[in-house]
Amino acid sequence: MRKTLQKLLALIAPAMAFSQIGNASTAYNFDFGQNGNQLSPLWENFGSGDYTISTDSTALKHGKHSAVIEFSGTTIGYKALSYTIPASYQGKKITLTGYIKTENVTEGWAGLWMRIDPSVAYANMESRGVKGTTDWEKYEVTLDLSPLKTSQIVIGGLLVGKGKMWLGDLHLSIDEKDIRGLKPIVYAADKDKKFDAGSKIASINYSETKKEDLVVLGKIWGYLKYYHPAIAKGDLNWDYELFRVLPKIIDAKDQKERNDILRVWINILGTFDTSEAKANTSEKIKIYPDLTWIDSSSLGVDVAAQLMNIKNARRLDGNYYIGISTYGSAIPQHENPYSAMKFPDAGFRLLSLYRYWNIVQYFFPYKYLIGEDWNDVLRDFIPTFLDASNELEYKKAVLALLARVHDTHAQIWSKDEALNNYHGTNSSAAIISFVESKAVVTGYYDQALFEKSGLEIGDVIETINGKPVDEMVTERLPFTPASNYPTQLRDIARRLLRTNDS
Repeated sequence: MRKTLQKLLALIAPAMAFSQIGNASTAYNFDFGQNGNQLSPLWENFGSGDYTISTDSTALKHGKHSAVIEFSGTTIGYKALSYTIPASYQGKKITLTGYIKTENVTEGWAGLWMRIDPSVAYANMESRGVKGTTDWEKYEVTLDLSPLKTSQIVIGGLLVGKGKMWLGDLHLSIDEKDIRGLKPIVYAADKDKKFDAGSKIASINYSETKKEDLVVLGKIWGYLKYYHPAIAKGDLNWDYELFRVLPKIIDAKDQKERNDILRVWINILGTFDTSEAKANTSEKIKIYPDLTWIDSSSLGVDVAAQLMNIKNARRLDGNYYIGISTYGSAIPQHENPYSAMKFPDAGFRLLSLYRYWNIVQYFFPYKYLIGEDWNDVLRDFIPTFLDASNELEYKKAVLALLARVHDTHAQIWSKDEALNNYHGTNSSAAIISFVESKAVVTGYYDQALFEKSGLEIGDVIETINGKPVDEMVTERLPFTPASNYPTQLRDIARRLLRTNDS
């Protein structure tokens, strides 16, 4: 239980985990209360088991409120309070202090906890948790800061097992300075708002030659994003830098003009120190990045030399756009979701393709197992993304791209209205599964409605509204991301009897 809890707390992250840093308020509510004894909505909670959360304005150490977590049922688990600071700060150490009072804490413990996202550092009081019945006493947890790797800081209190705990008088300090008097880091990349309303590129006409220019641009844009020190430091909003150079590439008359534009663009990023490759690292590296495209004669000698020089740049410990979890996996960060754009313009659609393609190019460990050359995928999908004429076509293009990595975890996970309408807002009471490649009724969601339908368990569905099921499967496979064909059939089966018809 304890090992599982440790991992859960270290991994659970609120929805803001990868939001942009900047404009963070320093008016933090460490006093819990709002509107009388109601817990402030800035404080969230998570966990399992039977617990209640409240505030107390009588049992106090200091301030106006203390938070209370109390076991209140029969199912034992844990409950954690969490407060998220969506910002990073300069400094070496961050310390959370607070007072805890307990009553009859058994089969577990009470304590403070703190986490730095994404997966930078985590600590709680499991090894020295408060047990039994105790009066107010001061405790603290401390973590090492890593400003460039940090997207947010999460603090809180935690009760494991039975009993009751009070939490109060919280203070958060960095290098012994109260965080409320410090300014969060605002990267230069966060200050660039030029294209917040759109890329100003409504459409892109492409020939085979121009498509090749867009392939080259996408590869160089992604390479610079993860390799150039200036971008790694957060000096540039790299999404918006794409929109500054893209019109020039679109208007380039030939390959030479395109390469001249790229050479100037790369030079503008500034100079940097270089270093030799580290010795004795080959046995630790399992997959080397595919940089063979840099040697392409189409880039020209100057651009190829620039890119190879950047490969050997001396970089900081950390990257504005990518973090590394405690398990060694890459975590994209500072990636603006542009959630208000239901149907992005051509520039943003191309950005979407470039982003995902380069994440797979550099960080997907199974890239060489997807069964095709990933370079071809970028070339294939440029027309698909640019030709999408509405929100649904764009999102189907995204699904088709996700399907090409053959990974069930690659999905559009949000509740998307356009895709929901596409699949159908109404559903039959029957549960369909594919058995030996046939759509078979294997159960029901509602027995009464199922019985009225006239269907029976074991029935094989051959056509729907006169359309053969085999034909429907063939149409849907390209838009159904999954690791293998049986899993694709499983997901198709779930939507087979969805419809917008009453």
